[in-house]
Amino acid sequence: MSFKRLRRRSGSVAISGLVVAALAFGASGCKHATAMEKLRDALAEDSLERVAEVTKEIVGCRPPLPVAPTQGCLPEMATAFGSKTGFAASPPDQASAASVALLLVREHRGDWAPLADQWMTAMKVGKGAGADSLRLAVAHNMAEAAEAIGKAVVEDPDGVALLKAVTQSVPGACASYAMLGDGALPEKMPPAMAPDHDPCVQRDLSRKVGPGGDYGVGLWRAAAGAIALWKDESAALKAGLSLMDGKAKETVEAKLATIEAATAKSSLKKSEPRVNAALDIGSGHGGGAMAAPTLAPADAGAAHAADAAAPLKKAAHP
Repeated sequence: MSFKRLRRRSGSVAISGLVVAALAFGASGCKHATAMEKLRDALAEDSLERVAEVTKEIVGCRPPLPVAPTQGCLPEMATAFGSKTGFAASPPDQASAASVALLLVREHRGDWAPLADQWMTAMKVGKGAGADSLRLAVAHNMAEAAEAIGKAVVEDPDGVALLKAVTQSVPGACASYAMLGDGALPEKMPPAMAPDHDPCVQRDLSRKVGPGGDYGVGLWRAAAGAIALWKDESAALKAGLSLMDGKAKETVEAKLATIEAATAKSSLKKSEPRVNAALDIGSGHGGGAMAAPTLAPADAGAAHAADAAAPLKKAAHP
């Protein structure tokens, strides 16, 4: 399966587009493809019992973890789903998408998967059992979390619950959302992880549906970023429906109706303004019209959806 990358220039800016061919395992003869197909079919049945049954041989990311998920359990899961090269997030492949799907429905830890925009793109353009499993898992968890999203969120406990809901639903959710969702106080968090300074939070706030990278402080700054991420995730899920069929598509469609209804009802308490926003912008943590912060190599490509647009590739098999 091959992908062609087209480049065109507008002024001095290079714009990359991707021509994506549909991914299929049916004629590949891949001996591990059935693991992904069984996961997809169990998720399409909306049966976590069936998911547990068909993945009982996959240890996965069950705590306690000796090393970071991307260094240990996620590569192990991808191998179990048929990858010969381990876990890949940029660009994702079928086995890696299936691994993240299982991570979501089993551990409810979207923050353990890197690069949110890569998984959004995978849901938009990927075709195959792994891509469908990812859509089904995201739809399942987002529908379960809809109650925490679809209301006026104005009290601190509700803001905490919202952050936990997004963390459990969206692959690539900021680690700071997880910390806050588990009850951490912004002022007690490590400075680099605190919502006022975390580049991941700023990136979500800077999404087209967000209020801007220099918005707010503390818990409610993080909540605004999380809702922007949630909205983009919902849009990516809907965009990928045309690549699905059968029971899997029907299940995602039903879940998406719940997700979109909750999103339409969602509203947030307005955050207090940032007193030192200009200083944060100058140090690479602000937003608005300023450039996005410099990202570590592992996050390259996630700053903007256009740069992160990488198709779901076929897993390499032994």
